[in-house]
Amino acid sequence: MAGNENRALGLGYFIVLEGIDGSGKTSIGKFLENRLSEEMKVKFTCEPDDLQIIERLERIQQLPASAELVQAKALLFTADRALHTLKVMQWLQEGTNVICERYFMSTLAYQSAELQELEEPPEWMLRWLREINKPYIAIPDLLILLDSHPDNALRRLSERASKKAPRLPYYERPEMLRRVAECYDEEYRRYERRKLRLDADSEIEELRNRALMEVLKVIEERDLDASG
Repeated sequence: MAGNENRALGLGYFIVLEGIDGSGKTSIGKFLENRLSEEMKVKFTCEPDDLQIIERLERIQQLPASAELVQAKALLFTADRALHTLKVMQWLQEGTNVICERYFMSTLAYQSAELQELEEPPEWMLRWLREINKPYIAIPDLLILLDSHPDNALRRLSERASKKAPRLPYYERPEMLRRVAECYDEEYRRYERRKLRLDADSEIEELRNRALMEVLKVIEERDLDASG
């Protein structure tokens, strides 16, 4: 379902935050949730979402790298997205605005980066990643990409290491994060809907305010369309 169609039906807004591990998605997402909840219904969520799938991913992430393993991970992430998108669509239909940390672009960025680590990655797999996810995607009203240098992202990750949050350390490596950042850059340039790119290494208050301003702009424009 496209974002503009959501608006025409009076549904909630769908805002997606993307970026490498440690780029500040959780911080920005919770800030937006707190600010927007003063005036509207808001739900902050993230992917992967299903705890059983997360546990399965944690168990297999140390297996030897192979195309088959990348496929298995992609299928698990896609299964998680299929279930999670059902929740997202229900929230939107109830008029709740949804802020999601990671979505479809994460699959393309991370699994593409994994493929690059293989000696002979199958040429068809990136196309396959797009195809298997097509049925399970709600189109965001706004996609925000948080750019961060891998060194800064890893520093943030080390600072939060003691917190009990689901993590997949396999991806938290300098070379992997560099590859993921490059894949995000390519996917962002390909993305043709409403988007915003922010320097995640800038001052946190500036970062939060710019994200909030863009979200409020999206809401204001919908209200103007509705009144017209």
